[in-house]
Amino acid sequence: VSNQGVPADSTLLLLETPHQELLTELYFRNFHGHWPLLHQQTFRSTPQPPKIMQAVLVVGLWTAPETRCQARIFHDAILRRLDRDLFNVKKGYDLPRPPRQEYLPDLQALTISLVLAVYRGADTFPSSMINSKHLCQLFQGTGIFDQERIDAENISPVAREQYQRCMLRLALVLFKVQVHLNSLLINNFPQFKPFEYLTPQMLNVRVPSPEKIWEGNVSQLFEGNERNILVRNIFLDCVGSDGSKTLSLVIAWDFTLGMVLGCFLTRHPEESYVTLINRTTPFLLLHIKQSE
Repeated sequence: VSNQGVPADSTLLLLETPHQELLTELYFRNFHGHWPLLHQQTFRSTPQPPKIMQAVLVVGLWTAPETRCQARIFHDAILRRLDRDLFNVKKGYDLPRPPRQEYLPDLQALTISLVLAVYRGADTFPSSMINSKHLCQLFQGTGIFDQERIDAENISPVAREQYQRCMLRLALVLFKVQVHLNSLLINNFPQFKPFEYLTPQMLNVRVPSPEKIWEGNVSQLFEGNERNILVRNIFLDCVGSDGSKTLSLVIAWDFTLGMVLGCFLTRHPEESYVTLINRTTPFLLLHIKQSE
């Protein structure tokens, strides 16, 4: 991949690179395991919308140290588009509709681009914090935090299985992004108050299926492996030991997310949000180091 500069307003250039296959491989090798937003087999075997391809290729550039400067330029351009896209849909936040299948590619692209801001650190502030909040509002308005609304989408059985699994992952990934960004905010700009717009109790989505099922053939998605357990149930007083079991399932799917939820679960009523986020930081740092 060339290390020359690129125009900041030309993310479409990424779609013309002869190194798409290499950058895609870098994405799935170094990033996907920690942020499993895409179904890898489907991504590799079917044409993808430009916005998703751009997001994946920028992440691929970022994971290679020699092209990280290029990645910053492209990512800055994508973040500007993210600002515009989220601003344009603000009026649709409260529409009583299910999160429809046609929304999924754009939502995945928006989320992947926001995740990369976590790795760039305070360099993307305050844009990343504002976009994270707006994306949360968009998710709320379209029902992505509500499994019943996700399940209400009337599509073919094969598409429904993949769609439901992708949508619930969006909710969990955005929560993890928020914790990451708040940790960065507290450590770099302690004079500002962290954002508490997304709580674990809002994660009314199922615990994701095992990765061996998620990464397998589409036909495997019909083998009854869906876990009908909601993440928010971990935080209900009445669940008792079942809450710990649910948390262990989340840890098995995403160690960092599970440990972060564990920190929230053990939060003392008098513990400040800043102290809570600081308790999650060792797990976040481990997560980042493993992804580098």
